[in-house]
Amino acid sequence: MATSPYDAEVIAAAHFIAAMHENPIEAMGADGWNYYRSYRRDIERETPAKTWWYLPFDHAAIARALRIDRTQPGATYALAPFRYMRDGARHLILAAYPCPHAFAPCDLDWLGIETVMAWEPATGKVEVLTDDRPQLVGRLTEDDNTVFADPRAFFTAWMRARAWYATARQQAAYQTWTAVPPELDVLPGALIIGDPDAVQWPTATMPRHIQCVGIEPKRVNRAILKSACLPMCTGFDTARAA
Repeated sequence: MATSPYDAEVIAAAHFIAAMHENPIEAMGADGWNYYRSYRRDIERETPAKTWWYLPFDHAAIARALRIDRTQPGATYALAPFRYMRDGARHLILAAYPCPHAFAPCDLDWLGIETVMAWEPATGKVEVLTDDRPQLVGRLTEDDNTVFADPRAFFTAWMRARAWYATARQQAAYQTWTAVPPELDVLPGALIIGDPDAVQWPTATMPRHIQCVGIEPKRVNRAILKSACLPMCTGFDTARAA
C-alpha cells in the first residue's frame, strides 16, 4: 500500500510537543524522540520521491503525452501518479509507484513511494531515477499478468485502470446501499526497463501465464529462462571425456 511508514497522528503530536516544550526529549520519551527524529531525517532527505512530490500536477503536457482529455470524469485521479519535469532540453514525465492515496485516509507525504520512473515521450526512453539497472517495475499477478516493453502503453493502461476506479467509487458514493471500493495500488502489470536479458525476473512469484505488449513473447521466455538459472545435466562419460 502507498502509505507512509509513519503514523500521521503520532507525527502531528510530536510536531506540537517539539514546538511547545523546552525539553521535547523528556516530554516524548526516548522512544518517541527517536521515532520523531527518524521521521525528520527521512522527510528532509533529497530523494526521487521528494522530487516527484513537488513537481507540477495535472500538467497539460502529461495529458497530451497520454492522450487523455483532462475534462473527462476520473481524469484528475487517473493522472495523479504523473508529474511533469523539464530537464534542460528534455521534457520528462515522472511516474511514482505506489502513488500516494488521494481518498481518506490520504497520504500526506511521499515516504510511501518506492519507485519513480522518468519517461521521455519524444524518444520513448524510460528509466528509474537514481537506478540505471535493467529491471522489471510493477508487479505480476494472475489478474494483472501483462508485461509491457512500451512505456506509453504501460502508463496508458495504468491511467485507464485508475480512471475506471475513480468512476466506480463516485458511483458507489451516490448509492448509499453500495459499499465504496477501497483505494488500492492499481497497476496493469509490469514494465520492462532496459535489456530484458539483464532483468532479474521474479520467477518464484510470477503467474503461470503472461501476456506481452510491445515485445515478442519468445524473447521474454528466453529472458525468464536465462534469469532462472536452471540446472543442466551432462552424462558422466561426456564430462570425463571433456
